[in-house]
Amino acid sequence: MSKLSATTSKFLYSERTDTPLFLALGRLDHLQNDRSKSPACLKGGVRTPYNSLKAIGLLGLFLLRPGLRGAFYTDTDAQIIDFTATPADYFALSSTHQADLIGTSNLHDPILINGGALLFRNSLRGRRMLAAWWAYRCGRKDQPGLWRAILEQWPGFAAPFSDEVNWQTFSPLNYLT
Repeated sequence: MSKLSATTSKFLYSERTDTPLFLALGRLDHLQNDRSKSPACLKGGVRTPYNSLKAIGLLGLFLLRPGLRGAFYTDTDAQIIDFTATPADYFALSSTHQADLIGTSNLHDPILINGGALLFRNSLRGRRMLAAWWAYRCGRKDQPGLWRAILEQWPGFAAPFSDEVNWQTFSPLNYLT
């Protein structure tokens, strides 16, 4: 599978499901402040021209298009193979209809959630997770910041560890019992 075929699949999906398609291209270096400290990034600042731009891109999309009920994000190399399921179908899986984030782990290397294919609801909690994820970015490593943003949304969340924890090697799966 090439990035071209993966990108083409997104255009086909948009056309077949009559769903708007938004592309985020470029870099946001001017929005980044090297003096910021991220609890998910112990080494260095939070500058990244990479992965975490999806967080601020989705947040911006929701703020510019408040009528959108949600957005499905996929990495460039992720290919859509099922053209029948819609984001509404996935949100309908929640028995309480309150899911603000839907994602998956990796098949062979389980993690809490993979940042390469995510479905966010345009809700206050969804936007809070995106803002926290952006604040917790760390170079090429976007998963630790995403995990921290998710864990903070859980009722009664109180970190059983300090902000000195190395979120790049931390496994939230250890706390799911």
